[in-house]
Amino acid sequence: MLLKTTRKHNISFVPIKISKDMKKKLPAWNHIGTPTNTYHKTKTKCLNEIHTLTNVKDLIKICKRLTHINNEDQHHPWKDCPCPACQKDHRIGCKDPHKCTQTANEILLKITSKFNTKTKPKKDRLTLTRRRLEKNHQAHKNRQGEILFDPTTTIHSNLADSFRIFMDPEHISPTPAHRLRAPARGLNLLQGHITIFTDGSCINNRKENSQSGGSIWLGENHPKNLAFRIPGNKHSNQIAEISAI
Repeated sequence: MLLKTTRKHNISFVPIKISKDMKKKLPAWNHIGTPTNTYHKTKTKCLNEIHTLTNVKDLIKICKRLTHINNEDQHHPWKDCPCPACQKDHRIGCKDPHKCTQTANEILLKITSKFNTKTKPKKDRLTLTRRRLEKNHQAHKNRQGEILFDPTTTIHSNLADSFRIFMDPEHISPTPAHRLRAPARGLNLLQGHITIFTDGSCINNRKENSQSGGSIWLGENHPKNLAFRIPGNKHSNQIAEISAI
């Protein structure tokens, strides 16, 4: 319902990267990470109405029987499979538990890597320490004290944190974001990384006659080295530094 309402009001669900627990909470139907031809009303009707599956976690749960290989709980790929999970589904009114399990598995397999629970995202190493997160929590709770910005790109707590306005749904990346890392020295790369140094400064800062400028430096006598002045009447060290970046 939440995702349907956001589409109605032109709000986009665009997590940069999402944790495994949050992936499991995404809706099973009309999943944002599946192709348009994933769902067929006749095939998914029993999953929806009899099994009453609502989210990805439910899909994963019903598919667990496919991995049972021991003698007692072994699942068999036929309509009247005697395994405990299929027998339980028969009792609630499902006519072909194996077929429903296959359908659920097909949906899971079509989910893109950004939202797939089997895709293990790379650690961004940007998350604050537990101690710092606790200090932030206390500052929020007591409405006093400093709150340090948490730069992590992975959504852990609430799906609502991933909704954005002013986003074009056609330009949302289907792949998870990864933090770029500088290559080890001495490696010969087909697409070499470039290290750029930036700087910005202001003279007579906070005065009417202030002037600021910035520069970028790639190396001695590099053709892309650049120095420039900031136009207009607003000048500060911060403006100069941001302009250089």
